[in-house]
Amino acid sequence: MNSPATPRSIPTSGAALTPTWFARAATRHTLIARRARHAEHSQPPLGTQRPVSSSRLRFAAIALVICLSPHGYAATTGADAAASNGGQAGFPSGTWIWSARVGAAAFIHARSLALPHNVQPSLHVAADHEIVHRLQVGVGGSAVVTNDSNYGVWAGYLRGRSVLYRSPALQWGVTVGVGAGHNPPIIHGDLEADLPVVPYAMLATDLDWRLGRSAWLGLELAGEQLSVVHLGALLRWQ
Repeated sequence: MNSPATPRSIPTSGAALTPTWFARAATRHTLIARRARHAEHSQPPLGTQRPVSSSRLRFAAIALVICLSPHGYAATTGADAAASNGGQAGFPSGTWIWSARVGAAAFIHARSLALPHNVQPSLHVAADHEIVHRLQVGVGGSAVVTNDSNYGVWAGYLRGRSVLYRSPALQWGVTVGVGAGHNPPIIHGDLEADLPVVPYAMLATDLDWRLGRSAWLGLELAGEQLSVVHLGALLRWQ
């Protein structure tokens, strides 16, 4: 590299020292000085570190998110379960939950227009065991309260209930049950029954509001055998 004080070539004759030569020499001197200043600033002083590039910062941030995301998910899940087990959002896992529903039953295959032939009082009771968070299994039974054997719908079930949504004040669940029950004519489209007892299937959904630390009050809509529809007030407690 040429020194700023010694240009690349100095003419020996005075006639060659023209204004063009001085302009070119000044330009070369300016470029050399700029390169020198750039080299000084690009070399950090001893004991200091070069600034981290933005790409490295982005990579470190992504790695941090990847490392912490499983822990964050586990912490969230644990907090949800802890809230449930603490009574703030649901029932503790591993406990029995009792429920009772009082309401009315409507018969899809009823042919009479009289209200007593279409709607009857109904009861339902159940005991569920919450085996894991938001999943319960248990037994239950339902009955239509009537003295007429043609409308005597009663059955027992093995059931499972899943809580699809749960908050400190509200929960929404779905229940499925299979079992056996009485075979009255009203559950058949032709109103004829052959066997006294037949397999039963039940599907229900409920919406409950919190009453206290261990009780919920709500509504339940249930269907049995695709022929009987139940709607009633539901009380659930631990």
